[in-house]
Amino acid sequence: MYDVIVAGAGPAGSTAAATLAQAGRRVLLIDRSTFPRDKTCGDAIQGGAIDLLRGLGYLDLLDATQFTSIKEWTITAPSGIMAAASLSPHEHAPYIARRIDFDLLVYQQAIANGAEFCQAQVTAPIIENGKVVGVTVKPHGAKDTVDLRARLVIAADGATSVIARAVRGGRDEDIHWAVASRCYVKMAQPLNHRCEFYFPKVILPGYAWIFPAGNDSANIGVGMRLDKYRQRDSSLNDLLDLFLDTLGDRVDRNSIESVKSWQIPFGSKFNERTFDGCLLVGDAGNFVDPLLGAGIYFGMKTGQLAAQVADIALRDGDTSRQRLSEYDRRWKRALTQSLRRATIVQKVVISHPHSMNVVLGLAALHPTLSRWVVMTLSGEKI
Repeated sequence: MYDVIVAGAGPAGSTAAATLAQAGRRVLLIDRSTFPRDKTCGDAIQGGAIDLLRGLGYLDLLDATQFTSIKEWTITAPSGIMAAASLSPHEHAPYIARRIDFDLLVYQQAIANGAEFCQAQVTAPIIENGKVVGVTVKPHGAKDTVDLRARLVIAADGATSVIARAVRGGRDEDIHWAVASRCYVKMAQPLNHRCEFYFPKVILPGYAWIFPAGNDSANIGVGMRLDKYRQRDSSLNDLLDLFLDTLGDRVDRNSIESVKSWQIPFGSKFNERTFDGCLLVGDAGNFVDPLLGAGIYFGMKTGQLAAQVADIALRDGDTSRQRLSEYDRRWKRALTQSLRRATIVQKVVISHPHSMNVVLGLAALHPTLSRWVVMTLSGEKI
C-alpha cells in the first residue's frame, strides 16, 4: 500500500508528490497522460511558482528559449486608458512559459525526488465508511479498471475532478466559474517581455490578454465569468475574434493556431477542501485567482501545503477529516487575502466595468500609483 496517491500530475499534483517524496513517503503519482504533455492555458507562471520549484530541489537555470521573463505589466481600461508597472531584474518576476515545458519540470522533479508514476485515468475515488481509501483507475491501454489503495489521497485531477465531485457532492454555481479561449499568433512587433491585460468594451464584462510566447509570437486570449457568458449570444471564439479585431495590424490573422477553450474554477468560495482521507489541491480545489484566472502558483502552493499536512497526519497515524483540517487553516492563512482581494475586484469590475476607467485613469497620473494598482490587480508581489 502507498502512503499517498496523488491523482493528477500537473503543477499542483507534482508539487505535492515531490514534497512528500522529499520527506521519504512512498508516493504514487497518477496522470492520464505521459510527459511532456501540453495543457490549454494563458501560460503565465507567477514568480512564486518558480520559488516553489526551487524549494523542491530544482537547481538548474531556466531555459531562456522556453521561459520569457516579464519586465513590464500593462492594464488597459475600457476607455483605452493604460496603467503600467515595470519590474527590475531583482524582483520576484513572473515568466511566460508553455505548459508543456513548465509542467515537465515540476513532474520531473517529483520523479527525481522518488515518486512513482502510473499512466492511468482516475475514474472514481474508493470510499469506505465515508473515508477515501484509494482510487479506481483505468491504466493506459487496459480494458478493465484497477483499484489502488493508499493511506491518503490528494486530488489534483483538475477542474473536472471526479474525486472532488464525489466528496463534495456536485460543483459550485456558475458565478464561481469562468470560461476562456486562447490562440497563438504572430505579432507584427515583439512584445519585449511585456504582458498586456485589457478590459475592452467589445467583450465586457470579460477581459483579454496578450502574453509573449517567444520570438514574435504571443498567447492571446479572452475570459469571462460563466454566468455572464451564458447570458451572451456570442461564442468564445466570437469574443476572441472581436478582441483580435481591436488589435488591427498588430497581429497576423493568417498565423493564428491552436485555438482552444477551457473552464476555470474560481477560488471565490472559502469552504473546506478537506475530507476523511482526502485533500483537494489546485484546480480540483478551485484554487484560481477570480479576477485574472491565474492558478499555477495557487496550485503549487496548495500542493505543498497539502503534502506537509499529509506527512504530519501519516506520522500520527490519523488521516481523519478532523486531523487533516490543518490543511484548511494553512491554505486560508496563506492565500485568503489574495483570493478575497481578487474576488472583490472581480465583482466590482463585472457589476461596474467602467469603474476601471476611473481607477486606471487615476493610476495613470503617477508612476508609483500606476505600479501599485497594476501589481495589485495582477496578483504579483510589489
